[in-house]
Amino acid sequence: MTKKYSGVDEKILQRWDLAADLMKIPEEAYDMPVKIVIDKTGKSKYTFGVIYSPYRKKRPSETDVDTCPMCRMADEAKIDSRKNLFPERNLRDFIVTPNHYPSTHGASLAITKNERSMYTTKKMETLRDDLEAIANLCIETRYRFFHQTEGAGATFPRHEHWQLMDWSSIYNRAGNKYGFEMAETNNLPGLNGIRFMPNFPFAHLIFDIHDFERIEFFLKSLQRKNPSLNGLNSVPHTIIQGDKDVLIVPFKGISGRKLGAAHPAGHMYVHEEDQFKEADYAFCIEFLKQGIFLKEELNLRNYL
Repeated sequence: MTKKYSGVDEKILQRWDLAADLMKIPEEAYDMPVKIVIDKTGKSKYTFGVIYSPYRKKRPSETDVDTCPMCRMADEAKIDSRKNLFPERNLRDFIVTPNHYPSTHGASLAITKNERSMYTTKKMETLRDDLEAIANLCIETRYRFFHQTEGAGATFPRHEHWQLMDWSSIYNRAGNKYGFEMAETNNLPGLNGIRFMPNFPFAHLIFDIHDFERIEFFLKSLQRKNPSLNGLNSVPHTIIQGDKDVLIVPFKGISGRKLGAAHPAGHMYVHEEDQFKEADYAFCIEFLKQGIFLKEELNLRNYL
């Protein structure tokens, strides 16, 4: 029997289905093939899920449009409550609506109702409150969030938004979990409460999801101590939710839109069918090298 992984509540997904239908999102956009790839050399136990997602290639960037799609989506959800997935919930200045370019069933965006820039390592005044509001929502609903800053794949950094995913729909199609949620983790020696994945070859740290103080300290330390990371006057990074923790991965700041926030957690989206068929473990590693640091290139203990 194929194992089924529990994810977002069915009632929430029914709201999502209605909203997606109103937004004319085609079902083939979020029901594409996925395969798990492993290191056949046996050197690493870390696994990746390669997801064929050609529809995501259509999503615009700031250079493609004059007006902000995030503003339009937020305004539509304010006007038509059927596009607002949590109309009864106070999420500070966020509203949650389906992602117009979903990579999986249930994929949504928590968007600020009015335009404000995404946080950076130089400007984190809103991070603690935003992270707490989004984390509490996701823990309660079994969504998983991820956030990418400018330079780490953010499409519209001028408008704050967090990606909300129901990874279970992908795990169920793949037949198993993979990546960050399946990885072995160890405590970082001498630093209680901070962990790492011994089989993941890239620079990263894992924090308790509510350890706002240390998350802020770490990001500020990256900004202050290593200006070589700052290409955009901040340190590009992604923050990705696990069960009750978050994975933080600094980016080199040269990746543009090649890499997204989900890639470092093992979710490898590809847009071409041939690429999907041919992708193996080596492909995933080389793809990530384009935008994130190997462990030997960046010792993150230096920033704690």
